[in-house]
Amino acid sequence: MKDKVIFLIGIMNMVISCETPINSLEKKKINYQELPKPVKERIFSLYGDLPEEEQDRIEYKHIFRDLNNPPKYEYYTKQEFFFRWIYNGYIKNKETKKVYTLKKEITEERGSEFIIYGDSLYIPNHYNIYEKDSLSYTFTRFILR
Repeated sequence: MKDKVIFLIGIMNMVISCETPINSLEKKKINYQELPKPVKERIFSLYGDLPEEEQDRIEYKHIFRDLNNPPKYEYYTKQEFFFRWIYNGYIKNKETKKVYTLKKEITEERGSEFIIYGDSLYIPNHYNIYEKDSLSYTFTRFILR
């Protein structure tokens, strides 16, 4: 019985360790003016010129855009094991298969817009953002490595 418990704990550690929380990545707080031009152009209009049928895809419903051409990352959600009503967001590098969890700390304020440009993830530090107030916003840039 003891061997089975140790085996299960080992399997759980392997599953958990395959996912990197974004809060553990190198990050920098930046102002709106410091955002790269493609990110500035898309942050308030995530759908942009996307056809309506494409807007129904899961990653766009959860306000995720990979501005790389071709896209390097994909977005998906997964149900919590114990709390089945909670779905967590994940970003996966298509080449390396490395997975990043988008869980946030309880004490931090963070918007739900996720934009990837190059190997950086940009997230607003505010819940609701509007273009007319853009100069007052800050963002966090996470380096996806």
